[in-house]
Amino acid sequence: MLMLVQNSDGADPLRSAMNELLERSVETDRTASRDYLYGNIIGQLVPDEARIVSALSDGSLFAAGDVVAKQFGRSATRTVLVNASTVGRAAGVVTPDNVPTYVTRLHNFGLIEFGPPDESIAMQFDILATDSAVQAAEAAIEGRRLGSPRLVGKTLSISQFGREFWSAADPFRPALPRPPS
Repeated sequence: MLMLVQNSDGADPLRSAMNELLERSVETDRTASRDYLYGNIIGQLVPDEARIVSALSDGSLFAAGDVVAKQFGRSATRTVLVNASTVGRAAGVVTPDNVPTYVTRLHNFGLIEFGPPDESIAMQFDILATDSAVQAAEAAIEGRRLGSPRLVGKTLSISQFGREFWSAADPFRPALPRPPS
């Protein structure tokens, strides 16, 4: 997008960029459109996020969770931390403190999905409970007297769209042959 805006030749850059995209949409085929989408996603990923997608690409499940404050005497909760996960450790991310942000971004791109907790990865949930970000969120809840901290568990896996994306972008796999135009 930035390149389109920069190459607008002095015209209204946003309108020029939109016009160029609309022209491309008329001239493109399904494969080119998919490649454009995937290329834009890749351009927005940070290296640690690419590591996470790679770690999920084999279909593994990982523990994830949100830390919430259950307010005393009320049924309402307040979310203090979203999308903490053990996937960062498994992927070997460089900045583990950013895993909740990475997971949120990957979910927003549609590359991952969440499911209910799964007993088959109970040990991961135990590990997640000791994660520094989870512990800090729980301490913040207690320190600010927001209520009782609770880790609400869920699972994290690659989505169908994420599998298609990885199949097209996997650097360790030969490229798929392009269909004739």
